[in-house]
Amino acid sequence: MVFYLILLLLLSIAGMLALLGAKRYELATGNLIFAGARPKLSRLSARVIFLFGTAIPLYLRWQANRAYRTCVAWMHRTTAHGVLKIEQWLESVLEGMYGRMEHHKGGDSIRHQSGRARS
Repeated sequence: MVFYLILLLLLSIAGMLALLGAKRYELATGNLIFAGARPKLSRLSARVIFLFGTAIPLYLRWQANRAYRTCVAWMHRTTAHGVLKIEQWLESVLEGMYGRMEHHKGGDSIRHQSGRARS
């Protein structure tokens, strides 16, 4: 890993020295290197900057928002399902406790009382 980083540093230094040499040549002679390609490179760099500076971050933000909404909806459904299961379990426990006692007395089970007060 250290060898790779040293190699990358040396390559970077060589690129900077080549760029400085090209600029010195341009300033000394007045001739531009790749003068015909500069407008095309300018348009390309503007498109690349727009892509990486605006389009991709907006797309990633949209995807993150979409994933967040999906997770929130899933959590809501899971919580509601859990609450319903707990409610069913509590009803079965209450029916098991009181439904049998009232059944022996001839009454309805807890589930079918529909708000009547028990005596």
